[in-house]
Amino acid sequence: MARKIHLVLGIALSLFYLFLLSHLHRILPGLELNRPPLPVAIPDNSAFGWFVAFGLPIVAIMCFVAPDRLMRWFSPRIPPDYDYLLTPDFRYFVGYFALIVGIGVLLLFRTPPVEIK
Repeated sequence: MARKIHLVLGIALSLFYLFLLSHLHRILPGLELNRPPLPVAIPDNSAFGWFVAFGLPIVAIMCFVAPDRLMRWFSPRIPPDYDYLLTPDFRYFVGYFALIVGIGVLLLFRTPPVEIK
């Protein structure tokens, strides 16, 4: 039952994330794209900020949609039974944490930046 709830939550979050990206200038005017999100020619610290702002919701969506696959890829196995150490419940916890932090970061950009005169 919990698996279905988290799958529906992940799909709903992905649809909301696509809506957010398509209406970014109206929902989050402080994040107007005046340059590419990942600068290719001149790397600077803004690339990490873009990753945090837009990457954490994707991490949360992946943790809700595919926790079993993430468990097989990233969880160590411990002897003697070689069971996975980090179960899907841990992935759900990581997903909720990434979602809360990601929403908190995105809420910082609800208003447009103020120009200093």
